[in-house]
Amino acid sequence: MIHSWWSNLGVRDRYVLCAGGVICLFYLCYLLIFGPLFRAVVFKSKQLIEKKETLVWMRSQVNIKPSQKRTEGNLLSVFSSHLKQASFAQFPYKLQQAGEENIQLSFDEVPNAEFLTWLKKLNEHYTMTISKLSAVRTGTPGVVKLHVVVTSRPQESKR
Repeated sequence: MIHSWWSNLGVRDRYVLCAGGVICLFYLCYLLIFGPLFRAVVFKSKQLIEKKETLVWMRSQVNIKPSQKRTEGNLLSVFSSHLKQASFAQFPYKLQQAGEENIQLSFDEVPNAEFLTWLKKLNEHYTMTISKLSAVRTGTPGVVKLHVVVTSRPQESKR
C-alpha cells in the first residue's frame, strides 16, 4: 500500500518528502538529545561560575581578622565611667557586681533607644556578653524600666 503510493508520486514529490523526513529526524534528535544536553551544560556552567564567586568570597573572609576588643580593666569600672558620660546619665541607675564576671545594671526609667545605642557602642570596644536583658514599658513613650546582666567574658557557643 505505501509502496504503491510512493511509486505513484512524482520524482520532485519524493525528494521533498525525503528532505522533510530528514529535517523531521534532525529536529527530533535535537529535541530529545541535543536540546536537553545543551541546557544542562549552560546550567552547570552558571553553577560553576557562582560557586567560584562564592569560593573567592569565602577565601576573602578567612583573611579578615576579628575586631580587636579591649579586655583590660574591670567591667564594673568601665561601665561606671561610661555611664557618667552617657546622654542618659541624669536617669538614676543601680550598678553592682553580681559575681566574679557579671555585673547588673538597672534603671527605673531610661530612654530605650539611647541606652541600646550606648550599649552597642560599648560592646564594639570591650569584650562582653549580654546574659540577660529585660525591658518593661512605662507610661512614657520610648522610656522603659530596664534590667541588664553583662558578663565580662564571651559565652561558649552551643553546637
